[in-house]
Amino acid sequence: MIRTPPAVVVVVDDDPSVRRGVARLLRTGGFEVQAFASAEEFLATPGPPSPACFVLDVQLPGLSGLELCERVRRQAGAVPVVFITAHEEYLAEAPPDLCHTVWLRKPFEAPALLTAVRRAAAPPARA
Repeated sequence: MIRTPPAVVVVVDDDPSVRRGVARLLRTGGFEVQAFASAEEFLATPGPPSPACFVLDVQLPGLSGLELCERVRRQAGAVPVVFITAHEEYLAEAPPDLCHTVWLRKPFEAPALLTAVRRAAAPPARA
């Protein structure tokens, strides 16, 4: 039986407890996780694997999660993103064409995040 490697999810959040908690939850959900404290840290990492999905905090020091999404989209095309934020105003102001899958408001329930990431990371259905 051929074993498929777990999907890689990149988590970027500047809050260490949120970053660790989200990474732990996603690992228990069967994902490989690479976690970063900032957009710049992610961008400086040589050759991270092509992620199946990003989980991005919107408000980060330096480049925001929205700006990181735009950079990733310019370099790699549309990659599914689950945005997490404690700031409700971002939910209302998000551009409709932004490369996102879903927005979750902190604090969010663990099943909501797992569901959003599973849907985002799922390979596209074949026709």
